[in-house]
Amino acid sequence: MGEDSLDHPFDQQVKFTTNEMDLIKKAGDVVEGASDKWEAWEGAYHLRRSIFAGGVAFAKLLHGLWERFYAIPNELNPSEFHGDEWEAFKNDGVERTGASRQTITKYVESWSYVLVDHPELMTKPIGVLTLITPAAKAGELEAKDWKALEKANDKNAVRDIIHEIRGTQTSSGTAVKIVITPEGHLLAAKGDEPYKPFGYLTPSPDSEAGKAARQRIINAAGIIEP
Repeated sequence: MGEDSLDHPFDQQVKFTTNEMDLIKKAGDVVEGASDKWEAWEGAYHLRRSIFAGGVAFAKLLHGLWERFYAIPNELNPSEFHGDEWEAFKNDGVERTGASRQTITKYVESWSYVLVDHPELMTKPIGVLTLITPAAKAGELEAKDWKALEKANDKNAVRDIIHEIRGTQTSSGTAVKIVITPEGHLLAAKGDEPYKPFGYLTPSPDSEAGKAARQRIINAAGIIEP
């Protein structure tokens, strides 16, 4: 699932409950109880699916919690994610779930702008859905675009679709696109302008933390990888 914080429901250290520790124990039991490696892999597949579904479920829960307990009844328009109620919601979310304010916002907006009208995209990880959210929020996606996104089989395919749409269909024609070369050089272009170098991102960090930070920067900025 990568190192994007959106692939995980928590951004802070969490102490596991007894039930959660039981789930971790069951992961070991899958291996110990398997008659062969293929049975163990089957157990790994089902465990990953449950984690995958958990991210989408968390988005739905947060969105529903916002609408039922915080949003002013006559301001349930999806674009109304602002104001004192929204700030209180995010603050409570940080305190009660350990997720960051940014993560809470992205989860809620992914459900509101993408999944409410396009439940067929629930097959995508939350980290992929957040790539779609800005274009959906701006009303830039047509029926053919949603169909293409549904068929896209990985994050890079989705990212390419979104960059093509945002680069050609924005009313201003000034969408900024960023690419990174295998050597780590960053290039940017606005609208139809040619790409020009502007920075550098270490291609192979020495530490796991560095690798995770690099991937987070790429995901957050929508940088196109080779």
